[in-house]
Amino acid sequence: MINGFIIEIINSDESDKEITLFTDQGLTESIEIRGVNSDYEYANLSLMAKTKGFVGCGISTNYENELQVRYINGLEEETISIDSILTNKRINLNGTSNYLILTAPASSTFVFQLLPLLLTTNSLIA
Repeated sequence: MINGFIIEIINSDESDKEITLFTDQGLTESIEIRGVNSDYEYANLSLMAKTKGFVGCGISTNYENELQVRYINGLEEETISIDSILTNKRINLNGTSNYLILTAPASSTFVFQLLPLLLTTNSLIA
């Protein structure tokens, strides 16, 4: 679990919502985040980010359109566009200085995954 996770993000609002993932910031009422194929709730994953951290080699999503993600890495900020899978991008999350911000489109449900470092680019290509 330290090296990756899969979460389902549900925005039940009729407007786009910005979400700061794995920090102390709470979620708005219209946003629900839950772990997929695990017993971990979002609060558990946020706590794990702050205590042990997550390290991955990329991000995957099943969202039909391009998803914009901002990666905050200390004092640097990088905007990443993902249409299905992004690999060869080392991502460290610690819930304080390293975290992700994404915009959940209006009335959407999609899966978001941090890919573990154990996977290689060759194993990610179908």
